[in-house]
Amino acid sequence: METTLIYQNKNLKENLEKYDYDSNLIIGEMVCTKIEKLGNDLNLKHFYSIKITKIPTRTDYHLFSFEKLSEISRKLINGQNTLGLLTNRQFWSKFFLGGYRVIDVKTRESIDEFPSFTIKILVFSEYDNLDVKILKNLSIRLRNIDPTLNLQFDYLGEYNRKKMLEEIPNFVPINCSEGIRRKLGEKTINQIFDLEFQTPRYFGRLFKSNTQ
Repeated sequence: METTLIYQNKNLKENLEKYDYDSNLIIGEMVCTKIEKLGNDLNLKHFYSIKITKIPTRTDYHLFSFEKLSEISRKLINGQNTLGLLTNRQFWSKFFLGGYRVIDVKTRESIDEFPSFTIKILVFSEYDNLDVKILKNLSIRLRNIDPTLNLQFDYLGEYNRKKMLEEIPNFVPINCSEGIRRKLGEKTINQIFDLEFQTPRYFGRLFKSNTQ
């Protein structure tokens, strides 16, 4: 059976070959440098990892796209859907000061299964124990966006460069059968290869911080 190896982020692959660096290290250093520019604002902040996973199925793969995947995080962070008295945007701003997100794609157990697509969001907050306090509310908001999504919400503690680097997706080939490749479509396959979505997208205080 013919299989296809799809490398995440062609430009990072070229950097890896040229400079002998791991692409996740390149992105990780970029993210940590930006976070550390917050200076004393990092003191006593609590960091969390939010992972939102979408796995296409035989009944909905034709509806999948990277644009729709990115739309999930936009609706969650800036959306106007309301639960209780708060819109998603108000809810997000109330609990989280800032962060970034990347998209990770991984092969599953069989090459005949659709790969998993995970939105990885790292956020920081003034509040402790949010992974317990707001998990149910966050889950409902996410389910209202797409009931097929899987949520993982973890507490990372105070800022630690090593932990931050561990949250960056690894540079790995995606192995899938020719049938899966055809079902995902040429556009999605090309986007996995180039994966511009792997470039970190910042929001809140990280978006506003000096990038020079």
